[in-house]
This record gives sequence, C-alpha cells and structure tokens, in this order.
Amino acid sequence: AYSKLQRLFAISQFTYQTNLTAFPLPADRITQLYSGIDLAPYRNRLSESERINQRRALGVPDNSLAIVLPGRICEAKGHHVWVEALGLLKSRANLPAWCGVIVGDAAAKDAVRGGYLDRLKAQIDALCLIDDIIFTGFRSDLAQCLQAMDVACIPSVSEAFGLSVIEAMAAGCAVVGSDSGAIPELIATDYGRMAALDDPGAWSNAIADLISDEPLRTALGSSASVWVHECFGIDRHVRALIDGYRSTLS
Repeated sequence: AYSKLQRLFAISQFTYQTNLTAFPLPADRITQLYSGIDLAPYRNRLSESERINQRRALGVPDNSLAIVLPGRICEAKGHHVWVEALGLLKSRANLPAWCGVIVGDAAAKDAVRGGYLDRLKAQIDALCLIDDIIFTGFRSDLAQCLQAMDVACIPSVSEAFGLSVIEAMAAGCAVVGSDSGAIPELIATDYGRMAALDDPGAWSNAIADLISDEPLRTALGSSASVWVHECFGIDRHVRALIDGYRSTLS
C-alpha cells in the first residue's frame, strides 16, 4: 500500500529520516512538514493577578517556582526520570523554593493497581517528595495552566514531533527537553535546554540553572514563545499541507 503513495508527510526531521528507511518509497515522495497547534488559547496572556489565581487553583504555593511536566502519565513520557531529578534538586542548598506539577492523567494499564501511576507515587514517597509534587489530573485549560508555570520539562523517551514542547513554549515557559526523538529539533540554546534521556543528574542540573536565573528563564521563555507563534500555528501548517497536496496533484 505504501509503495503506491504519491506523497508521505513526515511531521519532523526525526520522522522523515525514519520514514526514509521504513517505507518502500523514493525520497522525493517523502516531505517533511512540521505539525502545528492552535495558538488562539495562548494569544490572550494571563495578567499577573490571573496568573496568581491560576497557580493557587492548582495548589502552587505563592513563594514557589512551578516546575511542570505536562502530558499523559506513562513510562514513555519519562515521569520517573523527572521525579528522580527533583529528588536530587531537593538535596541542593541555596535554591529558590519550588514545587513540581504534573498536568495530565494515566490511562488504561498505567492507571490500574500496581501500574505505572502507582509505581510513580511510590517513587515520590520514597524520595520524600509527597509535599513537593502536585498532581492536577487532566486539565481542559492547559494553555492557562502552562502560562502559570515557570519551567516545563519534557523527558520523553521518543517524540515524533514534540507537541508538549511546542505548547509549553507557546505559553512562555523555559523548557528542558530530552535529547531524543524530534525534541532536539525544537530546542536550541535560545529557546531552552536539553538533558540526556536517562540521566536524572543532568535534568537536575538543567532545572537548577533555570530556577536560579530569572533573567535567563524569562529570556528563554520569551524567545521560544515568539518563535512558536511565528512558525507553528495550525493555520500555517494547513496552508503548507494544502500546498503539498496541490504540488502532488499537479
């Protein structure tokens, strides 16, 4: 079936390279076209009072920086690496007050008794982080939640695109992402930081750097937000997709 396709769209360079070897298609039938997001919820930025109220509604203490991990709770998203990194962060002296925030929920096998969610909570307990990490569950107001955060972490094992990275950047968060999948394509030194996929120490160091340096954190979040709003809107993606169809049919 794939050999009869006229065009295959890949949503990142990572998936493009994978598709070159995975499918029986010549290279000229495979086109890399980044995905996009609806930027409308991110254009109306929270005022300072709205941001404070959003943080309080999520349970974030007034004097703490919020370190968020957005996305479905499952092993592939790397929550356990992030939790271990926060355990290392807690042992450091002279850092600003902080708290971890997990936005999202587990489903299917990850939510059953003894599943990944239970193991994650046991890890949090063992590291004495129960009072330091907030579970918000699923949120329909993700854009507002992210705008209320300070640092976003995406420790995924492999992302075909990196939707959570783009959403966090759109909200103005300074982002730390794993050096795997398509994430390195989205995080440059001007937009965020990267950490080795399975190295909690590297994650702890990257997070510590960002929560300790407000000007750096603000600059990264601001430049990332501008870039995403310029390049990753769903309207831009649809226009490019239509152009791709037209060029294929011509």
